[in-house]
Amino acid sequence: MWYQTQQRLTGKNKMREIIEQTSSSVNNILFRDGSGKEGIDPKQAFVNGTVNVVSEFSFGLTFDIDDPSMPKKINI
Repeated sequence: MWYQTQQRLTGKNKMREIIEQTSSSVNNILFRDGSGKEGIDPKQAFVNGTVNVVSEFSFGLTFDIDDPSMPKKINI
């Protein structure tokens, strides 16, 4: 499995791309949901983003960062 991850990332700046895509998604969620007067707790958006970076890097899998059932999928 590590060999497959290494092959997928070799010769590319893939890690940076993964982080930039995920951080953009997290920023969009925080802007959308936190724009109201009451604000939001950003914990879930940050956790979902972190899980996506790690799972994309390790396994090549991503989850819908805005999925309300994601905490159940990652056992939080």
